[in-house]
Amino acid sequence: MRCAPAELTDRAPPPIVAAMERARRWFPIPLVLLALACDREDARAPAAEAAWPEGLFGSAAPAGSEPVAAARAAARPGADVVLRGRIGGRSKPFAEGRAVFQIVDPSLEPCPPDEGCPTPWDYCCMTPEEIAGHSATVEVVGADGAVLARTLRGAHGLEPSREVIVAGKVRSTDAGLVVDATTIHVVGGG
Repeated sequence: MRCAPAELTDRAPPPIVAAMERARRWFPIPLVLLALACDREDARAPAAEAAWPEGLFGSAAPAGSEPVAAARAAARPGADVVLRGRIGGRSKPFAEGRAVFQIVDPSLEPCPPDEGCPTPWDYCCMTPEEIAGHSATVEVVGADGAVLARTLRGAHGLEPSREVIVAGKVRSTDAGLVVDATTIHVVGGG
């Protein structure tokens, strides 16, 4: 039996063979990562996006609106209310994945740029007590009374700092005014 000469067995394989060997070893990793990413995306996606209740986004402003602070003073659970305010009061006034946002009384002025607030709609130049006394939480609920699992941000022009008129029923006044909206009108279009 003849053995290969030492100079042939000590040599490294040609570059193409080495590249193919590396590819064979590492090829499954991107496939596994892709499969995991797809599974994770599917797990986060809701089964079906909730539809907005009919007539929720009114083109005409509901009559009889009052500023948030005045409505807070007279609000009672179960009562009809029509609020006028500006979306804000915190850096992220819209809840992620839920039809909830916060509005503040239009008498409050957003913080000027020289105050150092990167998001003027959060009113960071005011105390939390000032903001709480002039704010309300707006929710959109389904027929079952549960808050819809869908963000309102971007719907019909709803964005931070936009002025809105909201008609609905007072759900709670315990820890602040909470309103279940039946109509949301974006002032100035949307």
